[in-house]
Amino acid sequence: MSKTAIHGSWVVGFEEGEHVIYRDGVAVYEDDHILYAGKRYAEPVDRRIDLPGRLISPGLINTHLHVALPNDHYQYEDPSRADQVGLSWLNAHMTSPGAQQQARPSPQLTTTHVLRLCWHSGTTTVLNATAPPNSDPVVEVLEDIGGRIYAGCSFGSSSWTTEENGAVGQVWDADDSKGMQGLEQSVAFFQKYYGKAGGRYKAMLSPSQSDTVTPAVLKATAEIARRRDLPITTHASYTPNEVRWMLQRYRKTPIELFDSVGLLGENVIIGHCLLLSGHSWVHYPCTDDVGLLARTGTSIAHAPIKYAAMGMIMESFSRLLKAGVNVTIATDFSPHDLLPQMRTAGLMSKVADGTYVSGTPREVFNAATLGAAKALRRPDLGRLSAGAKADIAVFDLRKSKFGPIQDPIRHLIGAGDSGDVEMVVVDGRTVLEDYHLTTVDEVALDREVHALTQQIWDEAPNFDYESRTVDQIIPPAFKMV
Repeated sequence: MSKTAIHGSWVVGFEEGEHVIYRDGVAVYEDDHILYAGKRYAEPVDRRIDLPGRLISPGLINTHLHVALPNDHYQYEDPSRADQVGLSWLNAHMTSPGAQQQARPSPQLTTTHVLRLCWHSGTTTVLNATAPPNSDPVVEVLEDIGGRIYAGCSFGSSSWTTEENGAVGQVWDADDSKGMQGLEQSVAFFQKYYGKAGGRYKAMLSPSQSDTVTPAVLKATAEIARRRDLPITTHASYTPNEVRWMLQRYRKTPIELFDSVGLLGENVIIGHCLLLSGHSWVHYPCTDDVGLLARTGTSIAHAPIKYAAMGMIMESFSRLLKAGVNVTIATDFSPHDLLPQMRTAGLMSKVADGTYVSGTPREVFNAATLGAAKALRRPDLGRLSAGAKADIAVFDLRKSKFGPIQDPIRHLIGAGDSGDVEMVVVDGRTVLEDYHLTTVDEVALDREVHALTQQIWDEAPNFDYESRTVDQIIPPAFKMV
């Protein structure tokens, strides 16, 4: 057993159910848990770390991302999917009939790459919504380099297709056998992987999307989860086309459909949930999605930068919180830096509400810590208090961009990014120190990631419906010669 004390100019402690800032405070942890967070600690420690000018914070929690392609952010600049109103990820996930399969990275590589990006942003827990069916390599990565992951083995009742002219379609499983088999595999995935890597790998049930899973499969998922108290993650209310399609097919919004089959509740985290009834992009004020989410205790994983890139904003972050909805913060795609996501969530909330008092630093910081911990039903995460997990992020606020510090949280949200993260501890293990990872050769990792990305770009014509190059699919900002 080893006891470590980290002294900083500010420590985010926890009192009476909320964060509190201790000036010139200390956080003490022993093995994998916090012993103390406060002003002074009189007992002896094995290691003392003095970090003046730094903010000692609970590790952040990213509630929705995909450990998949290392360049996944690039595809959101694709202008050829205007017909899908923002569903620009389809070019990377769908192939034309008879097309060759594009290169896919190993789970070890992508998991290592994504965790590296998360650690550099002060994130210590992530939720991977689409884990590979065989996650043994991912567990091995966690054993070697640390990290805390929630993951779901995704399943559905249909698959996306691309027609010869590029039009998007779906092929449905007529008898629900595909969806039910996927549910069975997801349950088996849960049984195999829940609690692996010393309890740091947690499995979830993961029906893919509201518009790719039948109500019968969603209902069966909800019943199994309720019977066995299993967590669920999924996608819903994420594009205008999806919401309209659900209204046409079922006469219900995605959230209404989920409610009708029992797939809302405190064990459910829904990715995105941006286009709720009443949203200006949906123009459907005939129901109360927000009220359904609030009454059932369902959580939202909000990725604001992704939607800002597609011209959409949540209406609004603060409004949903005030209505009683548990809204958390996510990245969805790389670079998985949670601090700009928190800042953007606040800014877009101000824009949506037309007032600077919306989207406060308190709201977005709570969303990335306490709110996320609530969504995962983990009161031992997202806070620095006795008995909580030793998941710690240290932010360097000495840099000139922050200026004189009056409120460390306000300054961190206003100007912080991954370059300000000096130290990260996950489950008592230091995974980043002095701005560098302690468990990964980042130079070698970058070489692998860059080589893989170039291979994927080079192979773009093999799976595009018009055999276009990546520069034709997504034109560069300027002519490159």
